[in-house]
Amino acid sequence: MPEERSSDFQLYDSLFGAFPVALAVLNQELIIQYSNRNFTKLFATEADIAGREIGSFLPFVEVKGLIGRAGRDRKPKEAELKIRLSHGGSAFFKTAIIPFGLGSELDSLFLVSLEDVSERVRLEEQLLQAEKHSVIGHMAASIAHELGNPLGIMITSLE
Repeated sequence: MPEERSSDFQLYDSLFGAFPVALAVLNQELIIQYSNRNFTKLFATEADIAGREIGSFLPFVEVKGLIGRAGRDRKPKEAELKIRLSHGGSAFFKTAIIPFGLGSELDSLFLVSLEDVSERVRLEEQLLQAEKHSVIGHMAASIAHELGNPLGIMITSLE
């Protein structure tokens, strides 16, 4: 039986490792039970992070709130979180919390997935800035036109 359990773990490990996003499994106390290589690489840690609290890596208050809502509703919950990375920078991540359980522990575990959406957020901010500049340009043209008409009339009258 231990060989079968070991092969199951290897299967799950390779399956979770194949996902292109960072994944971690948490218990109800927000302790990491498992994480894939992308999760450990994201936070630049080589050590096994199983047994550590998720607050060491993610904004604790936001994650705790998401997990509370996911557990209460028994439905996945998503949010975009700004997360500090180990190299000192930060990035935006689409964070999904999915409640699940094994056997008698129904809904007692949570799968956390982190997908980097920093590029999309940066492009949205650039688009918003471009729209603001466009509106300012239209307002300036409108003001110039509105001021130009009375000035034109005054110049014509003075001539």
